[in-house]
Amino acid sequence: MSFCSKLKTELCNIKSSECCRIAECYGIMLFGRFFSRDKIGIQTENEAVAQDFCYLLKKCFGIYVSPVSSNGKRIVHKVSIQNADDIQKIFDRLGNEDIFYTDILSKDCCRAAFIRGMFLSCGQCEEPEKNPRIDLIIKNDALVPTVIGLLN
Repeated sequence: MSFCSKLKTELCNIKSSECCRIAECYGIMLFGRFFSRDKIGIQTENEAVAQDFCYLLKKCFGIYVSPVSSNGKRIVHKVSIQNADDIQKIFDRLGNEDIFYTDILSKDCCRAAFIRGMFLSCGQCEEPEKNPRIDLIIKNDALVPTVIGLLN
């Protein structure tokens, strides 16, 4: 298991307060594979991330989903929400903005949880002793300035 995979598994073991759970879940969703009013989903090689996302969906929105795993050259875990009522629950809770919901990031602890979720969803890192860096693969260019602001 790689350093990054171990780190993500360890981060998934952090059990946040209620206010931070939704921020972490939002970070996972927003930087996952799909985030729209039609479909929300993630794809990860880390089973703990998929399980954590399912846990957060249940706790934050009352949505019950399970990861689907595929065996190919590598194991991939997918979690998706396509039910219109479930997606509406999520958007109702987040707010009315189209791209970035800032209300759930009003506290420092919630911003940290959001960043953790973002890293779980789109982050990669190397061992600090070898090459200390973290990469975030952000598909939506419009989110980059917001991410930079949060990290600063």
